[in-house]
Amino acid sequence: MASKPAERVAPTAAAAGDAASAATAPAAVSVRSMRAEDEAAAQALIVSAFRDRLGLAPDAPFWMVHTNWAARRRYLQVSLIAEAPDGDILGCILAGVWGTAGFFGPLAVDPARQGKGVAKALLSETMRLLREVHGAEHIEIFTFAESAQHHMLYLRSCGLRQGFLSYIMKKSVPAPLEQQESTPAAPSPYTTLRLRDLRPAARADALARVRALCGRAALPGLDIGIELSAVEHLNFGAALLVYRRPEEPAGADGVGEEADEGELVAAAAVHCGAAADSEAPLGVAYCKIAVAADAAAFGELLAALEGYARSEGCQDLQAGISLARTSAYDAMSAAGFKISGIGVLMSSPPPGEAAAGATYNRRDVFMISDMR
Repeated sequence: MASKPAERVAPTAAAAGDAASAATAPAAVSVRSMRAEDEAAAQALIVSAFRDRLGLAPDAPFWMVHTNWAARRRYLQVSLIAEAPDGDILGCILAGVWGTAGFFGPLAVDPARQGKGVAKALLSETMRLLREVHGAEHIEIFTFAESAQHHMLYLRSCGLRQGFLSYIMKKSVPAPLEQQESTPAAPSPYTTLRLRDLRPAARADALARVRALCGRAALPGLDIGIELSAVEHLNFGAALLVYRRPEEPAGADGVGEEADEGELVAAAAVHCGAAADSEAPLGVAYCKIAVAADAAAFGELLAALEGYARSEGCQDLQAGISLARTSAYDAMSAAGFKISGIGVLMSSPPPGEAAAGATYNRRDVFMISDMR
């Protein structure tokens, strides 16, 4: 298993480079799908561009260094390269969809070629693919909160508009206490399972229930099943499923089926820093995406995430939250999460112009998402 550097807490963003470009990309720049042989060069370019943007020393570890972009590319729907006529890679971008909700990042351009329209060329093709090929109706990016240049790039190139601040939240995870005799706790109505522990038929059923939960609790068309499947299949960490049992559960057989476990009320994809290819720094459990049905389910989900982090020996638990989801943010703060990074979400349709309920950035939505 590959080792990882300790985390350097640094500003976060979904894109680096070419922020000042408003000109049309020169004809010499071509955009094509990323191939396996491009992955090493693309990963080096991403790290170089973000080091330059963040002002980090060449040997300073930060989360971009240990993220395996080749592994991430295996499950995202869009990965593009911008190249010069001689084949030199000038920039790259990754993008994907959660059902009808699209996102992109990281976007990176060679620091020596920034301001030449490379980013605009990549963004134009990315937005076309997300909308026309993959059916994205809502597209969002997490970027630098303080960078007017990045905001103008996404406004002019993609029509994205500034929306809500988004925090990267962190909570210290205490080591497990030694077992001591105590009064047994009252039985909990909640059960947490891992997707990989279900039988194939129950796994397919669980993913269908996740899709229904997302549409009901967050945004019609949203489906985070791809993240849940990827985190387990690629050994990034765990896909957690939280069930709430009815008062009189049915007696049918089958682990994970609703008749036994109850109603699916929350789901989360969490990366573990001990996994070589995950997006989490060493010693960190990082919740990439999660949806819960209500406040009670969200509280149980936070407890399940902390329990998973502790079971894996992680010292910290990280998760991203839009400040538009005030109820979820308040719950995380009450649970002991602290702000460790800040960015801004830019989206299309713009905030305030989407039809009622046509965004998951609402007060009543209990959702964790990290667009980095």
